[in-house]
Amino acid sequence: MGNAVTLKGRERELASLERVLDANGPRVAFVYGVAGIGKSALLDAFATAAQASGTQVLRIDCAAIDPTESSFRAALDAADWHPGSAGVVIVDTYEMFRIADPWLRHELLVSLPADVRFVIAGRDAPMLEWSTERGRLGGLEILPLVGLTDDDARAFLADANVAADHVDLICRIARGHPLSLRLAAEAEVAHMPIDEVGSRVVAALATAFRAGLDEEARRLLDAASVPRRVTRGVLEAMTGRREHQGFDRLGSLSFVDETSEGLRLHDAVQAAVSARLRALEPERFRELRSAAWHHLQQETRRAGAGDLHRFTADLLFLIDNPFVREAMFPATTHAFSVERSREEDADALRALWHEFETPQGASVLDAWLRLRPEAVRSVRDRTGAVVGCSIVAEWRDIPHSLERADPVVAAWSRHAARHPLPPGQRTLTHRRWLAADTGERPSGVQAAALLDVKRDYFRLRPHLGRLYVGVRDPRPFVDALRTLGFRPFDEPIDVGGEPFHLAALDFGPDSVDGWLNRIAAAELGESEQPFLDELDRSVDVGGARIQLSRLEFGVLSTLAAHPATPVSRADLLREVWGTSYQGGSNTVDVVIRSIRRKLGPVGDRVDTVRGVGYRLR
Repeated sequence: MGNAVTLKGRERELASLERVLDANGPRVAFVYGVAGIGKSALLDAFATAAQASGTQVLRIDCAAIDPTESSFRAALDAADWHPGSAGVVIVDTYEMFRIADPWLRHELLVSLPADVRFVIAGRDAPMLEWSTERGRLGGLEILPLVGLTDDDARAFLADANVAADHVDLICRIARGHPLSLRLAAEAEVAHMPIDEVGSRVVAALATAFRAGLDEEARRLLDAASVPRRVTRGVLEAMTGRREHQGFDRLGSLSFVDETSEGLRLHDAVQAAVSARLRALEPERFRELRSAAWHHLQQETRRAGAGDLHRFTADLLFLIDNPFVREAMFPATTHAFSVERSREEDADALRALWHEFETPQGASVLDAWLRLRPEAVRSVRDRTGAVVGCSIVAEWRDIPHSLERADPVVAAWSRHAARHPLPPGQRTLTHRRWLAADTGERPSGVQAAALLDVKRDYFRLRPHLGRLYVGVRDPRPFVDALRTLGFRPFDEPIDVGGEPFHLAALDFGPDSVDGWLNRIAAAELGESEQPFLDELDRSVDVGGARIQLSRLEFGVLSTLAAHPATPVSRADLLREVWGTSYQGGSNTVDVVIRSIRRKLGPVGDRVDTVRGVGYRLR
């Protein structure tokens, strides 16, 4: 497969590299990125262009020499380099030469004429000194390489003659990683069955990333590939031992980034290593995932409101269900933004739903734009053009006038009356999503719209109790809806003479956390452990069931029915003891102290709200 295909999406980087050929350009260009990201292909294209312009090119692969001054000079001599002559030295696999970096920077470069230029490529970013000394070195260009965009990946596969109906699958596998794309394309063009392409790519990538690591580092890398981010706590939970040195060693790997949230593996590395682990050691993969899940559950229960978003993302990532993962962590990079619609979007939005809806259906969506414009979200492409819409609203924010105008809202209202939620729980509705090119069918716009609703999950957690959705044709979504726990209404309703299908997802008393628990428990082969079990009056504390007295269970159940909301002592007395109870309010305090003792490490979930009563975090 030629460089014309391999270099798709790297035109800007190639142009930046070619600046070193200009008399006034930088003397050194530094290219870095993870294994298989396309460094060598970019160097090949640059070398070809330089030679075509008459420039002398010398290429040194640091993997083939010792990291010493003498070995590097011997490589220059072996290539018949003539001291004093102009040209470009291309240095590849520079991470193998890092030990001699000061020599190359301080001695070799300054000993050569200014018209000898260097292009250096490796997995690691250049040392900070390269930037601080750029003036003395004669100028520096730093080019980090990242994955290709969806458009460039598709163009890559089209040039490689990949069958059009296989492009989406390969893009999901490759995640914009050029080596993944090339391996998948080669396998597909060689007529390998499409279901075998993924395993070939995963095996090759995992081998590349694990190469050169000892057994201990591979053990750490395997574990780190399971969670969304790695903290000392989650690493120790997965490995079952203290990991002070292991955590630091993991952080030193070139494809691991240290962030404010913890350590993060590069996407391509994480995908390849975890897929290999899942395929070759499924039981170990399950054990690591289970250990991480239980640790994060405990962390989530102790988390403050500001950290809920982060821990929910951690829990979602551990769910291996493809429908949940694609909805929350899309495998492809969707080039769309979703935001509240603007006044100037109205014509584009109306044109969109008048194209895909019946006249009555379009009229109903017009009513949403008129009566509840805050619920209408525009989906935009990179140019800012409106290419889709998503209509999302909390139930309590929908005006009664829309219930009269929209048969879908009316049907939801009847369902809510028959199946009321517990006090304190709230309902979210996703009335419609549409894409300009595909309507409601699965697409990048549709995926972006569903991903956007995740923000509402976080905003409403832990109060979110139900989600209503509606589609005209449920067939493309039926497996996902069933797996995620949606229950379809008994019969579709009529909207403009055509059937419209409705469904509801009840998250349960523990809101989003409880929903995730049910999905994860099924995947991990564990029985679901609700926080409170009415059958035996028990509470879950770190996976163990702790028995409660009747009064303790009553108080905790009442607090759980109003998550994060203070409940007064008077209300607790009325709900648990009965309105006829004449005892003092200190009776409640005694039971609360007993509950906290039994909850042990998570006893602080029961907060005292001074002057009011208590609440359950």
